Amino acid sequence: MRKPPRPHDDAGYRRRREQLMKTITPHTRCWRCKKLAHEHPLHRDGRPGQWQCGHTVPGNNRAPLALEWSSCNLSHGGRLGNERRWGRDGAPRPAPGPRKADNHYPGHFDLRNPKAVTAPPCVTVEGQLCATCAAYLAANPRHR
Repeated sequence: MRKPPRPHDDAGYRRRREQLMKTITPHTRCWRCKKLAHEHPLHRDGRPGQWQCGHTVPGNNRAPLALEWSSCNLSHGGRLGNERRWGRDGAPRPAPGPRKADNHYPGHFDLRNPKAVTAPPCVTVEGQLCATCAAYLAANPRHR
C-alpha cells in the first residue's frame, strides 16, 4: 500500500522550489532578515548555512515561496513548532484525558521485542503504567 504523498513531494511545489533556487545570486537577500549570505553566522554545530525555500505563510504549501537562509528557516520552524506544542505564552497545553485501558500505544514495553524498550508513554500520559506494561515488567524485572 502506497503512503499518501507529503506536501513537499507535490510536483507543483518541487517545480516552484527549483525555479526559485535558480534565481540565487551573490546579491540575494534572505526574505526574513534581509541579510546577504556572507552576513549570516554559522549554524550552532559549525556548519555553514545554505539557501532554502521558505514558506511565506507558515504551514501553507500553496502560498508563495521565498529564498531564505537555512538558519533563519530552521529557527523559524523550531519557533513555530514550539508555539504549536506549548502555545504562545509558553505554558504547556492541557494533558490529554484518560486513555482506555485496552489501548496500548507503540513505544511501550513491547512484549514481542524486549530490545525495543523505551520510557513508556503511559507513565507520562497517565502517571502510571498501563496494564500491559505492568504485566511485562512483572514478568521481566531486569527492565526496571
